[in-house]
Amino acid sequence: FLNNGTAGKAISIMNNGNNLSISTAATPGSGSGSEKVRILENGNVGIGTATPATALHVRGTASTVGATRSVVTLTDDTAMGINVGSGVAFRGLYTSAGAEANYGGIFAGKSNANSGNANGYLSLSYSASGTLTEGIRISETGNVGIGDSTPTANGLTVFSSVTGATRLNLHIGGSGTVPNSGSYNTIS
Repeated sequence: FLNNGTAGKAISIMNNGNNLSISTAATPGSGSGSEKVRILENGNVGIGTATPATALHVRGTASTVGATRSVVTLTDDTAMGINVGSGVAFRGLYTSAGAEANYGGIFAGKSNANSGNANGYLSLSYSASGTLTEGIRISETGNVGIGDSTPTANGLTVFSSVTGATRLNLHIGGSGTVPNSGSYNTIS
């Protein structure tokens, strides 16, 4: 196949044994193509690898954006606004009939509705009867909220709506001069 009809560039799709591979080449028919995608007979898909070990296996050189190195980028093309971003949901089977449920998720979103302001947050969600509920948030200022989606204190905010419940258990391990070494300290 020619790439957009441009001479000198080619994309080929080949049956490679019981697998399917998609390759690119600078010269059509040159045989010097570079495989980009492989679909194995078992359904595993590899991008950048001919031997995908899982349902989706991505291998490549990470790009650095700020302090983050990434091989995969997720982009939500919903119109700009607060809480618009991308995430990953973790699902699994929860009945013997094969019904799926959400078990957890990771989401990164825009923390404001201001055009031109790229502040964002990262959240981790857990499952309550299959419904994802945010449990931890790291705000655009680096504050962390556990049970609090708007952490404003410097550092860590822990919130529980249960009256009289233990809000935070600290376990201090080790030995030496650490107060209450090896014990649990409760802050209510």
